[in-house]
Amino acid sequence: MQHLTDSLGDQRINVGLAARPCDPPTDPTAFHNFPAKRGYRISHDFTIESDGSEYNRDYASFIQEWLFFGLILTTVRTDERPFITRDQLISSDHVTTELLSKALDDWEEYEARNQSGIEYRMIQTEYVLERARQIIRKNCAVRDNKVLYSNDTSDPKYLSDESALSLMTIGEALSAAKKRIMENARVDIPGWHTDDDTGWGPPYWVFKGMKSERRDKRWCPRAMYLLQGQLGTNATLMLAAYRRYEDSDRMTGSRHENCVASECKVVDRNEHTGNCTGCEKHGPPMDEILRLLRTPSHSFGTETDETFLVPLLVFEGPEDNPRLRVEAQQLDKTYATISHVWSDGWGNEEENKLSLCRLKYIRRQIQRGSGKDGQRDIPFWMDTLVVPVDKTVTSLRRVALGQLTTVFENSSFTIVLDNGSLSTPTGGKRAEEAMCILPSRWMRRLWTLQEAFLSDRILFAFEPRGRNEKDMIDFDDLDFELSKGTSSVANAFNRAVRNQLLSQLMGNERVDRKHFKRVRRDDERGAILVASAWSAARWRTTGNPAHEVLAIATLLGLDYKRTKIEDAGLEENPNPTFLNELVRDFWVTFDEQFRSAIPPGLIFLPGEKVEGFEGFGWAPRTWLSAHEIDYPDPLGITRFPTSLDKTAGLRVQYPGFLLHTQKRMTILGVDGNFGKFTFPIDRSLTEWYTVEPADQNSSGHIEAFLRSESPLAIIISRPRPRSSKHEIGLLVEVYKTTRLKKQNGLGGPTSSHTTFFCQVIHRIHIWREMTAQYTVGHGNITQFSSFPEDRSFRNIVCGASPGHDGKLCIGEVLEEYQEWYVDGYQSGRSKVINRGGPDHDNGESLKTTPSESQVSKMRSPTWRLTSRKTWRTMKDTLRETFRP
Repeated sequence: MQHLTDSLGDQRINVGLAARPCDPPTDPTAFHNFPAKRGYRISHDFTIESDGSEYNRDYASFIQEWLFFGLILTTVRTDERPFITRDQLISSDHVTTELLSKALDDWEEYEARNQSGIEYRMIQTEYVLERARQIIRKNCAVRDNKVLYSNDTSDPKYLSDESALSLMTIGEALSAAKKRIMENARVDIPGWHTDDDTGWGPPYWVFKGMKSERRDKRWCPRAMYLLQGQLGTNATLMLAAYRRYEDSDRMTGSRHENCVASECKVVDRNEHTGNCTGCEKHGPPMDEILRLLRTPSHSFGTETDETFLVPLLVFEGPEDNPRLRVEAQQLDKTYATISHVWSDGWGNEEENKLSLCRLKYIRRQIQRGSGKDGQRDIPFWMDTLVVPVDKTVTSLRRVALGQLTTVFENSSFTIVLDNGSLSTPTGGKRAEEAMCILPSRWMRRLWTLQEAFLSDRILFAFEPRGRNEKDMIDFDDLDFELSKGTSSVANAFNRAVRNQLLSQLMGNERVDRKHFKRVRRDDERGAILVASAWSAARWRTTGNPAHEVLAIATLLGLDYKRTKIEDAGLEENPNPTFLNELVRDFWVTFDEQFRSAIPPGLIFLPGEKVEGFEGFGWAPRTWLSAHEIDYPDPLGITRFPTSLDKTAGLRVQYPGFLLHTQKRMTILGVDGNFGKFTFPIDRSLTEWYTVEPADQNSSGHIEAFLRSESPLAIIISRPRPRSSKHEIGLLVEVYKTTRLKKQNGLGGPTSSHTTFFCQVIHRIHIWREMTAQYTVGHGNITQFSSFPEDRSFRNIVCGASPGHDGKLCIGEVLEEYQEWYVDGYQSGRSKVINRGGPDHDNGESLKTTPSESQVSKMRSPTWRLTSRKTWRTMKDTLRETFRP
């Protein structure tokens, strides 16, 4: 683990030498053949299995020799030899990576000097690394809270947690080095390199530490859940985050014993800071704040958009007994803003006051941030002290909340107060400082995302070392430092940390906002803004669900006056109807201000959808889903503009399949229990796809879908899903179609396209089947006869098998730019028209089981035969093949 020293310091994890002396693989051919030489085979799902031979099978030795020594020696090499030897990776009875960083630097330098053939070398390396990653994730990483190896030394599958962790961090380092080499050489061969750059974990070593039997070391379940979600499968980042907070009561200790994965129930009731235990509370003169909030001003608005003066606060008086004065915001005046975690004791729901010790601390931080330590106080704004909590002035509270964008956009800098970083001194490596920020509570709150995005400069306050020391970290300086590194390994890890920080704080979009001094309302940027905001917000929380829409609308710079969103900050216990109205108003407002920019990928997102409003059943009711990004990232694929129809739903263009089946339960399951089903997409029977539900919760309208005769279809985000990883999609019911004819030029041929109006049944995972029984096709009778147990072939070619009547489904490939109007379920919707009928909606139903007269009109060309006699002959031959 010494290769992480440049970024994280000594990780103090010893990995024992398990491998017995042998010759590890040093080239791709030897690497792929190595398991067979040691008595193992790799199954189709990457599970390591014994092949039943008599070879010596020491599992821990085999794993380390192949996926530690062998992976390094096979990857980090020239055409003739590796840049490091097996002996250089051993120190006494332990493995060591002390020289790995230099070897990776040598590899990078070699590839930079030898560009000829680099494309082929990188493809070979990709095959090795991707195979190793799939095998390590399957056999060594945590899945469903368990691993496939054993900690019992007497078990045939014994492997130490430290050894498994080392495989993951090594793999991530090698993958990062290969990616850097390709970027520097500008090597990009579409389709030949994985588009799934997730990590090699997660590691059980970290989870075991988090679930320690010692109460003082046991982590908060909510923190564990969010950390895994934020960092995904990246073992190195998870290790770094764990190390950073393993001794902090922010994440660990007995006070978290009542916490659950969905909620951290710890609230910091301490109203004081430092060694103070009982000072008085002070606040600004609220009468003056209320007066300013009532005073109209056009300084920050337009002549037709009335705004009000923004109250700022200024410290005055001696340092040991400060008081607060109120003044109005001015465009050309320097002032600071405070962003904090409300539950850390920096908030107050009863009155606009804070303890004197906290006010003194804020004063010192503002002075340090402004560079005027001990000289002059500059104005500042803090919601705890400025936004009225008095329920008798709710209209002024609405005004104050509406000023958030103006306040943070025009401030000189924002100071972040998080009790975790406030108890952590600076002075370590930059990646360590970043890993203190990344898992912090401040990064988990939704309001703080908005405040960070709108701020030109962000200063994180850390533990002060002394009165005259400026223990603050400038986010932009940290971002710049993380882009550098002392070695390729350090650079790769620093870049991974940096990418996480930028993603969690909308870094690229924040830079754009800073440059233009506002959130640009360009239609082209609308989808990018939403995608970035969703990625950053999904792991955050807010105490009031109504605040979610208000915060995101403010973040995106929407003008939401005269909508329900304007009242979101006033509702203490919003009911479901009000929350649904908020989401509806949000997307209507967004569509008006960012025309055709609603990201189409929203239809694939998880979680509950808007109910009770026709045309909005595609919209997630919350962005705070705490859900990992699906594959491929739905919001990362935006090829066609969208449009919002307030009755029909969101118009999108995606490929998909129209499903044909004799019985809907083949697809929809029985009693609401969705299962797997597999279907071919043309008459060659060589391309099959399997579908299974993506979520545990089934549709509440399954009975209605079972009774319906409308066709079923699948929407996918890109054509032809791969086999290596399950891809996200939607199972939908098509309740109506429209058909539009278009003449191509004067006197030219006429073309037409069909639009499907559909309602979502549930999200699915879909993948291509690549096992032999699904790729052989009907053309080779000898091979086909070796799979008599495959009823899918039997049912399609020979008719239904006894006891399996009607369990048959085939797919029709739709165009890549197929147009869909997507909505949630609404009762009483009309049926789809006959696709071979008139060019307008006549209310006719296109049944899932078409009549004989419809077949020739409907069926895709991929299912047609040039000769009916050929089809009959093939069926007769295959029926004879299967005759008992």
